[in-house]
Amino acid sequence: MKTCGRYKSGKCLSLTNPQPFENFSKNRCKSDGLTSYCKLCLKEERETHKDQRRETIKQWRIKNNFKMSEYRKKDAKRNVERTRKWREKNRLNFLYGITNERWKEMFDLKFYRA
Repeated sequence: MKTCGRYKSGKCLSLTNPQPFENFSKNRCKSDGLTSYCKLCLKEERETHKDQRRETIKQWRIKNNFKMSEYRKKDAKRNVERTRKWREKNRLNFLYGITNERWKEMFDLKFYRA
């Protein structure tokens, strides 16, 4: 059992404190391996600061435009091979919008009817 860090201030959203360990997310930096706040409180925190986080990320991307272009180039090179493999495996779905299993089923119906 663990107590949420917001429980002491009276702002914890959980009905029961202390709570089971399943109600806390993992955090390798903490000594017990769990976050200080329960999942409900973390979710509320994310919702209340969503716009601020978006703006911070936007500003970072503007400031670090060179890094972003390097990330995109690296991902593009990696994704070329992945895309090629996917197209080979799902060729019919890519070309005609049907799965390989459906194609085989249609083929069997047409040529192997008795």
